[in-house]
Amino acid sequence: MAFGVRLMAVRGFRDLLAVDVLMVLGGPGWSAVCENQPTLSYLQEAKAEGTTIASVCTGAMILEAAGLLSGLKATTKVEVFDGETPPLEILGARNGDDSTPVARIVDTGQILTGGGVSLGIDMTLYLLLRFCGAGGAEETARVLEYSAAWQANADRLPDLVAL
Repeated sequence: MAFGVRLMAVRGFRDLLAVDVLMVLGGPGWSAVCENQPTLSYLQEAKAEGTTIASVCTGAMILEAAGLLSGLKATTKVEVFDGETPPLEILGARNGDDSTPVARIVDTGQILTGGGVSLGIDMTLYLLLRFCGAGGAEETARVLEYSAAWQANADRLPDLVAL
């Protein structure tokens, strides 16, 4: 992380309780996580247990590495720095170009993927909407002062729901 700050886990996957919803985040270390077998195995087990799994940004690349996106539509980050290959293109090459739309959220039921970085807020609000109802999601957006951004993102990017 920036300025040499490191985040270290104090517990392992086996120490976690069962969860209803799991968010998989991306970021600069996504390619290394795609090679981490304990992480990939944990994601596979979570899916088998019926956990709803949502990714944000390049977290979709981790879901793909775990084999969770096979046969599903999925999205990820589009915008990049000059000289960087867009993660959406990489995901399309791995998962099939016709299965990787530019979208704010792709909801296939148990597996959800979201666009890049700040769209993680949209994914969180979407999950609140799905599991808690419109009132909770709208109130959270209001308190976060994100209502206008949430609407602007909805206007520019589709949510693809295949339930």
